[in-house]
Amino acid sequence: MNVSLFLKKKAVWLSLLSLLGQMIIISIASAMLLYTDVSLQRAIVLVLVIIGFTFVVVVTLLRLLDLAKFSGLFGNA
Repeated sequence: MNVSLFLKKKAVWLSLLSLLGQMIIISIASAMLLYTDVSLQRAIVLVLVIIGFTFVVVVTLLRLLDLAKFSGLFGNA
């Protein structure tokens, strides 16, 4: 299977859009943490948000890898 057929699948597009949203949220939280004066409580919440969404990014990437293996993009390895 080639890449163009893989990218036509709905689950792949949903995962890619999910990754885009997660990266936007991580970027906003990081920018708020780095460039604004936040209280300790808000800093703790922002760090937890960053850690949580980083975990979700990794899970989404693993899901995309699994979809690629299942659809035959990387072979049967």
